[in-house]
Amino acid sequence: MKVEDFFKLSDELLDGCKEIQIEKGREYTVDDGKDSVDKFANFKSIGGRLNLDPKLILMVYLLKHMDSLRTYVLYGREGSESIKSRIQDAINYLTMLYGMIEEEKEEGLLINVLKKK
Repeated sequence: MKVEDFFKLSDELLDGCKEIQIEKGREYTVDDGKDSVDKFANFKSIGGRLNLDPKLILMVYLLKHMDSLRTYVLYGREGSESIKSRIQDAINYLTMLYGMIEEEKEEGLLINVLKKK
């Protein structure tokens, strides 16, 4: 693939990621009514109920998509969603993971999961 074609493809893929973030974000973002919607509230809520770091909850969601990507690479089979959609979802989960890490750094709350045990 030519470099120019790759960057065009990359732009289209990442533009689609943003659209998915907006659309799916409506489903997964919890509005507490306090004018401060937390993008990660769903992960924090589940993590709190299970006594797990919200990043681990995110990793479970991400790994579901990674398993589908692995199946595609190994066997060339798409599941219920297109391979493009799975890649975009994985990119979005990685972006959210980065956001969680940055939020923890800003708040001085970086959690080392292994030290918790």
